[in-house]
Order: sequence, then structure tokens, then C-alpha cells
Amino acid sequence: MTRPARLLAVALAPLLALTACSAAQPATPTSSAATTPVAGGNYVHALEAEPGGCLDGAQQRFHVALNIVRQATDSLVDLDPETGKIVPWLATAWEISPDAKTFTFTLRDDVTFSNGEKFDATAVKANFDRISALGAKAVGAGPVLAGYTGTTVVDPTTVKVDFAQPNIQFLQGLTAAWLGFISPTDTQKTADQICSGDYSGTGPFVIDSYTKNDSAKLSKRTGYAWPSATAQHTGEAYLDSVTFTFLSESGVRVGALQSGQVNSVSLVQPQDEAVLTGSGFSTLVASPPGLVQTWIANQSSALGGDEAVRKAISLALDREALTTLYGSGFAPATGLLSPNTPYFTDLSAYITHDPTAAAATLEEAGWTLGSDGIRVKDGVRLSLNVINVFPEQAELLQQQLKTVGIDYQIRKLDNAASSQAIAQGDYDFYVWNMTRADPDVLRGIFSSVGGAQAYSRAQPSAADAPLAAQAGETDSAKRQALVDEASIELAKSYVAIPQLTRAWVYGLGKDVHGFAVDGEAKILLYDTWIG
Repeated sequence: MTRPARLLAVALAPLLALTACSAAQPATPTSSAATTPVAGGNYVHALEAEPGGCLDGAQQRFHVALNIVRQATDSLVDLDPETGKIVPWLATAWEISPDAKTFTFTLRDDVTFSNGEKFDATAVKANFDRISALGAKAVGAGPVLAGYTGTTVVDPTTVKVDFAQPNIQFLQGLTAAWLGFISPTDTQKTADQICSGDYSGTGPFVIDSYTKNDSAKLSKRTGYAWPSATAQHTGEAYLDSVTFTFLSESGVRVGALQSGQVNSVSLVQPQDEAVLTGSGFSTLVASPPGLVQTWIANQSSALGGDEAVRKAISLALDREALTTLYGSGFAPATGLLSPNTPYFTDLSAYITHDPTAAAATLEEAGWTLGSDGIRVKDGVRLSLNVINVFPEQAELLQQQLKTVGIDYQIRKLDNAASSQAIAQGDYDFYVWNMTRADPDVLRGIFSSVGGAQAYSRAQPSAADAPLAAQAGETDSAKRQALVDEASIELAKSYVAIPQLTRAWVYGLGKDVHGFAVDGEAKILLYDTWIG
């Protein structure tokens, strides 16, 4: 039930030539191949949303914030988007114990934080201890450190990290911006202080300011000399400064790109791709690994806990039609994990479009049509309370579900209101995706043991045992079998309803070179230059 795939597929299409690039065969910009990079310049990138009021990677689940954090913080190791291999960064070597409970890292000895403090084994310990102490606040980093028992400073350049149980996914998790390092002094600050961006990282840029609902401003780190092994150059970043501005309307972002107000933009919509095509701009399409766009059932709610309702929703969804709302890189989901995620399980047998079967499923469960076309059972209307982070889908989903007698209430929430509603359990379903180049993303969300990402509020199920076991299984074939087992259990009970495989489409200015994304589709501006 598996299929081989790359961890990250990136296609760069020079739109003037209308070149079609396969998502599985990354291409590089032909415009910069024979040009020497030029240092200098102030770069502006327009993100599609405000980063939820927090620039602490450990506390974040929104990619918009992690795109900013990634520029200012480095990780122990990195994920090569071309090969899927773990490569050195702040750590030059590592060893994993046979039981996958102990990870020992050898560190670079020439790294400093932007406030002058030394990056060493003590700094690693301070960071991991801080994240562990955050508890449920560590939405992003928490699951990676599940079972953390402590860090031992062996010597200044050697550190040992221990877990109570096997944690094979830890090494991959370290590559993400969630676990970027801040100075030991800053680890003593409050969670809110760190959210404000008031910290020193080891990255190629320094966060100078963050103004909520406006922008985040960064400047080049003088003396930076320790990039990831995936970088295209060494030494300081080319750009003098970077500004991330927050523009929610795609048309406004594209207009800003065309007028030269910004150098690049996130989340280009289909109609705007066509606009860029006619204007000589380029796009970069990145397919993030991890959990696909999924209906996550809140199993503690009456409707989210009703298997017949969950199954009917899945059968009613016309995933092909939903892809028409988007541009390059989107496709109907064939599993809970995107195909470019290691240990992908093909769940096509559980993902079908059959409105007739959906209606029959509800009828058999006692949900009968009311006079307004919406089903009723025991006096309760089948009206869904859904938090959907993809508002562009709302009207089409409403139409699709109404054909089988389900009322989809359009609920408009910003990031802050969405987070509050989730914390309070005020939803039947949460439509979301989670970027992570490891199948352990499923455990963090769907295990009944719970955690910082336990949005399913799961009840004990047959998926629990394989979800727990795969996290510590060092044999690849055995781990694949466990991921398959867990995925099938989640799919056949419809507690997780896969919808679409997503892609991030970035628009690039004509003078932009070296714009890239990492192994989890986060923006990298270290190699970027203007000229």
C-alpha cells in the first residue's frame, strides 16, 4: 500500500516560456544560472495572513509564522528537499542508540547567537528544557519531544538527548523551524516575550521588529558563517534586510508584486497565476509533506463522534470539483499523508465520491430529510459546526453537502479566533493540514493519548497501538506496516477524512534569484538575491 516519492517536490516554471515542470523533477531558474549573485538590497515578501501574534517556532502551528522564524533560527540538522536525507547543520554528526531512546550530537564550535552568546551543548539543553516546560503551549515542537526525559551536556560540543521510549521520528523533527535555537538567556523569558520576536537566534537574519497585523522586519546577521549543508553558498546572506508584510487578499498581493512594491508573494490563486503568466513573472510550486488537507473529527462532539455522519461527509465530497478552486499542485487526496511523505499509505479504497451512498448511510442511521432539505434525527438538525482554515472552499462545500441533507454552516474566523475555538472544543470538524516529513504527524493528531496537536479529541481505538509503535520502530519495513495499519484504521472509521493534497504557489519578481523552500516547504531567503 505504499508508493515511493520524494520528500518535497518543487517546480520552478519560467512563465514567459510557459515551461511545464514535473512536480517530481525540481527545476532551477534559468535566469540566474549564468549570473553572479549580487549582495545588498532590501527584500519584501507578502505573506497571506498575520502569523497569529507569535513568532516563537515552538509555540506555532501556522506556516506563515514559521516562514519568518526560519530566517532567524537554525536547526541541529536539515532535510535535503532533493534527496530526503538528513544533513548536517549546527550538528556535524550524530548517533542514535539501538533502542532509539538516546540521540548524541557533535556540534559545530564556531556558532554564536546574534547577541554574542556561544552556541554549545549548554544552549541545546536550555532550548529543549524550555520547550518541554511549555507543555501544551508547544503546539509545533511538543510532539517531536514526546517522552523527553532530559539533555546531558557531555562537553561543550557533545550533547546527549534522552527519551523514555523509542522516538525514531526525533531526528527528522529536528529539521523543522519549530526547533530552531534561541540564546540561553532568551530561554528564560516568558512565552509571551518570546512570541513577540524578542530573542536572538543563530540564523542568517535577525528579527528587528514585529508589528501585529502589519509586518515583521529582519536584518542581515553580520558574520554569519554556518549555513545548512543544503545551502548554495557560505558566509553572510546576500540581502541586507527582509520585510514580511501581511496581505490577506491574493489580488492585492499580486498587484503589489506587479507594481514592484514587493519582491515575492505567497499563496498565489489560480486566477492570479494567469495574471502573472501574462506579465513575465515566475512561480515556484512547493508540495508540502505531511497530513493532507483533512476533515479532523472532534470525537467528543455529538456530530463529530457519529460515524454515519463522518462517512456520509466523506462520500459527499467531490474532491475533483474542489481542486478547481486552486491552481498548480492541488489534487484529490489518495491518503492521509501526501504522496511525497515517507511511509505514505494509499487509502484510495476509502476515498470515494458517492452522494447516493452518503444519503443511504444517513437514512440507515436514522437521519431523515426535513422539509428544508436538511436531515433531522431525534429533533436535532444535521448542521455542522466546522472550523475550516480554507475559507475559499466554504460555498462549494456547502453545496456538495446539502445534496445529501447536511447543513454546512459557513464560519468565518481569523487565526486567533480559530485557535480559541479549538482550545474550547467548539467545533465538530476541523479542516486543516499539517506539514511534517514524517508519518508521526498522525500520532500527534489522532492518538487518544493526546498532546498539543490532539485536535481529534480521540477516543481509544485500534489506531492507538500502531500509532505508538511506529514512533519507535527502527526497521523501515516494520514501521511501514504499522503506519499502514494505523492509517487504515483512521480511514475506515472516518475520524480522518482526507480531502486534497495541497501545494504552496509563490510568485516571484523578475529580478529575484535563489528563492527556495526547505524540506517542509518553508521559505528560505539565505541564498536569495536581487539583480
